[in-house]
Amino acid sequence: MQNLQIQSPHFITYTDERFTIDVLGGVDLQQIEKMICTLRVSHKDYPPMRTTLDLYTDSQTDKLTRTLCDKYGLAIFDVSKSVHEFIRQLESYKLGRLRYPQGDRDKAFEMSEAEEQAAKKYLANKKLIANLQQDLQQIGILGEEENALTLFLSMASHKSQTPFSVLCLAKCGIGKSYLLQKLSQCMPRNSFSFHTQISENALYYFDSRQIDGKALFIEDLEWTNQMLTPLATLQTHGKLIKTRATKDKDGMIHSTTFEVAGKLCLIACAYSEKNYEQLSLSLWWRCASLCP
Repeated sequence: MQNLQIQSPHFITYTDERFTIDVLGGVDLQQIEKMICTLRVSHKDYPPMRTTLDLYTDSQTDKLTRTLCDKYGLAIFDVSKSVHEFIRQLESYKLGRLRYPQGDRDKAFEMSEAEEQAAKKYLANKKLIANLQQDLQQIGILGEEENALTLFLSMASHKSQTPFSVLCLAKCGIGKSYLLQKLSQCMPRNSFSFHTQISENALYYFDSRQIDGKALFIEDLEWTNQMLTPLATLQTHGKLIKTRATKDKDGMIHSTTFEVAGKLCLIACAYSEKNYEQLSLSLWWRCASLCP
């Protein structure tokens, strides 16, 4: 992939002697039989051309080739060579992501021997709770000692067999998100997934590596039955399975099953008219009473 630059999973650039092709939004890994992309194609100082197409459909790639020839006055052989080399390298990148998902390549946090000894000494101290509260104050959490401690201990359970989940219920503007953001800074890299907001359907399409053995932070959780039902199911059963009808490239309808599994450690904030002085670790008992 000598011509392909992965700026991020959502922004990929291909460059050769004729074109600069930006893939806006990245490559969809869910649709293996398709490679639908939004492209911005630039040639020298001419205005760029933008289009969305399926790069696995010959009629669409042929149309792209002819359009580039007409727009920039280039030979069809040269344009075709660039387009097909771009598709080849982009497909290699996509197949590589499917074989070796990004999450598997992320290096997990590893403690040095000195750090491990220091951590064991810290945990063995009889004043552990007091020391934790003091350290939380030093990172900027003031006036929320008990709530911050409850959240921190819940976060620390993300590697256990039965991790805790906590929901912060309060009115807007009292510091729920600030507390969450500060505490997430205490987590090792690749040990949590942080989201401002997610929809109920998004949970079914999560990569299991994003939640299994990790803390899931949600700044603004939608407090509805539609949102709580999949969360409660994932918490109690350890997996979500959804099957829906999809069309293949020939227009035939078939069933596709999506499954996400993992031990859920959820740390979330939600809006409520009533303020709660203390946070509760029995979140999912309340969810069960709300969900049908």
